[in-house]
Amino acid sequence: MGTLRQTIYPVVLCRCCIAFVTVCWAASLASAVPITINNHSFEDKIFRLGHYGNGIQAWTVYGGTDVGTWRPTTAEFNLSTLDGDQIAYLHTGGSAAQQLSTGLVLGQKYHLSALLGALSSGLNTKGGSLQLWAGGTVASGNVVGGTILGSLSVADNQLTPGLFLPFSTEITAPSSGPLRGELLSVRFVSNGVEAELDNVQLDVEETPSDFDYDGDVDGRDFLIWQRGGSPYPLSASDLADWRSNFGTGLLAATNVAVPEPCTVSLLMLVMAGRLVRNRTA
Repeated sequence: MGTLRQTIYPVVLCRCCIAFVTVCWAASLASAVPITINNHSFEDKIFRLGHYGNGIQAWTVYGGTDVGTWRPTTAEFNLSTLDGDQIAYLHTGGSAAQQLSTGLVLGQKYHLSALLGALSSGLNTKGGSLQLWAGGTVASGNVVGGTILGSLSVADNQLTPGLFLPFSTEITAPSSGPLRGELLSVRFVSNGVEAELDNVQLDVEETPSDFDYDGDVDGRDFLIWQRGGSPYPLSASDLADWRSNFGTGLLAATNVAVPEPCTVSLLMLVMAGRLVRNRTA
C-alpha cells in the first residue's frame, strides 16, 4: 500500500494543479458600486408642500436666491416621476457642486445619472449640464483647479413638460496620469432661465475581488477573503478573482504582511497535496 500511495500522489496533485490554474485565470465579472453623494435627492431639509428655500444642504451653490430646494405640487409636475418629494432648482445660470470622499481610480468606468424635469407650463426650462470632476477644491458651485472628466448635457427639447426624466452617461477615467487618487466632485450648471434636478447618482464599475471597495485590489482584500468576508466566503472562485486582479486600481500603502498571488498558489497546492495524502493514508 505504501508504494500505491507514492504512485497516486503525483497524479492527484497534477489534477489539482490543472483545476487551480484554470480557475485562477478565469475572467472576473464587473459590478457597479454606488459612490456616496450626500443629499443626492434633496430631501435633507423637508419643506411644506409648495414651499422652497434658498441653498442646497451638502452642496455649495452659485446664484444666491436663484438656487435652492423646492417641494413642488401637482400643478408643476407629475409627482410620481420625482425621487422622493423634493427637487433642486437652479435659475439664470446657477450651479451647485459637491466634493465626494472617494478618490479617482485610473482606468475605471463611472456611471453618472440624474433626473431632470420641466414645468407643466413648458415655460422657462432650459436643462443643464451634470459634470464629473477630479481634484481641485469646491466652492460657490464651482470646482477650482480640478479636471473635468466628462459631462451629461440635457437641452430643453429633450425634456417633457410636467415630468422628470432619467438621463445618464458613462465616463472612463484616464488610464494613467496625475489624477490618481484625486477626490471626485459632481457639479450641475443650469443652461439658462431655469433647471430642475433630482436624484443625482454616481456608480463605479469595480471587480468582485475588491472586497473592501476601496478602489484597489491588494493584500487587504486577501485578508478579507481569508476571514470569510468575500461574496462567497473562502471559495476558490473569489480567491481566483483576487489573484487575477491583484495590483489593479488605486494601490494603497499597507503595513499588513500578506502573501503575493504566486505564494498563495503554492500554498493552495501544498494544502491540496496534504488533503489527498490524509485521505489516502
